[in-house]
Amino acid sequence: MKRNLSLVLVSAFLIISIVHLLVFAVVQQVHRQAANEGPRLLAGRLSVLAASGRLGTDTLDAETRSIIVSRGLFYLLADADGLIRATNLPGYDGPVRRLPVGLLGQARGRGSYAITWAPQGVRYALVLCRAGNTGTYVGGCQPLLYSESNVLKLWEMVLLSWIGCSVSLAFAGAVLFRRFGVLVAAQRNVLAA
Repeated sequence: MKRNLSLVLVSAFLIISIVHLLVFAVVQQVHRQAANEGPRLLAGRLSVLAASGRLGTDTLDAETRSIIVSRGLFYLLADADGLIRATNLPGYDGPVRRLPVGLLGQARGRGSYAITWAPQGVRYALVLCRAGNTGTYVGGCQPLLYSESNVLKLWEMVLLSWIGCSVSLAFAGAVLFRRFGVLVAAQRNVLAA
């Protein structure tokens, strides 16, 4: 009976651990995919404007500006070779003036492509769209700092929950083993008498 109780406790511990890991993995992916939504909206709007010839490198319409301001987004315009022609990424004056080669190929084949991009050590959610047949690619970027800090907070909450469940399970196991030990001792006393 003591062995069965041990198996139940170990099984419960494994189930608790697996459930906590699955919750973390699912919610982490939800946070990461949500980080692509703002850039996807911006890139889609810019690609429509660029395909219709209404997007110059120095002009953006009011709707696009409101998307940028409300979501903390950045845009970029690139040519068919991946050379960045215009962007509003702050402090973007470093050596990276070109998009990764594979990114253009994926966007060319699919129409749009989403990646995590870190051009100057800052991680961005980047969604790149092809603007019709103009040879222009437009992208929306959003820093992942907020999303990644949410994932870190999530990890802390899941870890604390797992520790709480494990301590509760250990306490319950100790109480059950003690009670089981008292019952076995009582049975021995009855049999001895």
